[in-house]
Amino acid sequence: MRIAEIRPDGATVDLTLDEFRFLNNAMNEILNGFRIDEFKTRVGASEHHVYILFEAGSAGIKGLSSIGCD
Repeated sequence: MRIAEIRPDGATVDLTLDEFRFLNNAMNEILNGFRIDEFKTRVGASEHHVYILFEAGSAGIKGLSSIGCD
């Protein structure tokens, strides 16, 4: 992972495909693998927000797989 830029409104981060898959798998486990009490406090985002990020990541991975980047 390489942090390319940090701004007050967001950040740009470069990830390898393996790192991208790892983070998406971690979000899947956080959402579906086990129950977390005080989810927002412990994770730093609501379950809904993590789900939106997870879905976007999953779509990206599926897109990569469709062009042979798996």
